[in-house]
Amino acid sequence: MTLGATSLDRVLAMDGVNELPGLSIESENQALLDCTGALQAMHSLAMMYRTPEQRAQLVPKCLAMSDNLAERSPSNAYAWYVGALASAQIEDWNGFNQRLAMSWRAGRIEQWIGELRVALAEGNYSRLDDITTANNALDLHMLVLSTRGVHAIAQRYVSDPGFRERITAIVETLPVEDQNRFVADVRRFANTWARSRS
Repeated sequence: MTLGATSLDRVLAMDGVNELPGLSIESENQALLDCTGALQAMHSLAMMYRTPEQRAQLVPKCLAMSDNLAERSPSNAYAWYVGALASAQIEDWNGFNQRLAMSWRAGRIEQWIGELRVALAEGNYSRLDDITTANNALDLHMLVLSTRGVHAIAQRYVSDPGFRERITAIVETLPVEDQNRFVADVRRFANTWARSRS
């Protein structure tokens, strides 16, 4: 893979949609990180300055690369996640749900990937099927049990009433001390977020 100054440059420099990164885990993760950054920049100013041909290449390259990595290593929850992220960009909701479900199966107890899945699932909540809806609830349950996890969802808790209702139903199943810790953590992070916006 050709080096580039940004994630977007590196993805666009891939030789073809079937290109795989090097065999090391580090090179695979870097390629997946590049695709994550590039896909999240799909509607950015930087992307608007790219040619229509370049914009059209981005999702197919990331989708093919992440699918190839997932096929080579089915336990790679991040590869499945990047595939789901790419599928959402082209509104392939069947592929999105399948890949998100596989990410959960491969990394159901990994909090960092759970945070990414929750953000992606909640951003496309009306598109979730029954399996990914259930998996999302399990990811949320995992996140509410830690301060880091609460931090990852605090802004959405404050700004999205539908999300707040779902997460409250999960928290109410926890022991009282965990419920109290969740409320205290959300208040702290919400206050910090509010101050940063003022």
